[in-house]
Amino acid sequence: MIDVSKEKKGAFLETVKGAQKGDWIIYWVGEFCSGVHRNDAVLAETNGLVSLVQKRVVKAGNSEKSKFQYIAQRR
Repeated sequence: MIDVSKEKKGAFLETVKGAQKGDWIIYWVGEFCSGVHRNDAVLAETNGLVSLVQKRVVKAGNSEKSKFQYIAQRR
């Protein structure tokens, strides 16, 4: 698993270029999908390079909100 969620804009597409089929790239962690890599992830999916998925990493409790990893899996 490769985490670019805290990297600068452009890091996501560079990582996709070098990734092998099946590699997972975390492009955001949070309650909702956001961040500098969001649009690049959608573009990569539109071009057939990745599949986008989300994985819950913190379940919502009384005072917390659910948190998710937003992941691009290389095709």
